[in-house]
Amino acid sequence: MSRDITSFFGKDVLIVTTDNKIFIGYVTSYETKVDSPDGIANIDVDGTEQIPYGSINFSDTEIKSIKEIE
Repeated sequence: MSRDITSFFGKDVLIVTTDNKIFIGYVTSYETKVDSPDGIANIDVDGTEQIPYGSINFSDTEIKSIKEIE
């Protein structure tokens, strides 16, 4: 992947997964591909409709598209 999903840390985002599910939430943490045991960057997103009081972890390979929203 040529994008850097870790650059979305601290931002509200809209994510479309590879299976076309949509998640809107706030990126609360990240792990770079260097720090990740499997070599794939990932982010934690809080406040989604699907899990309003918890986090969902997305690896870069699960994300079809991601964009910052206001």
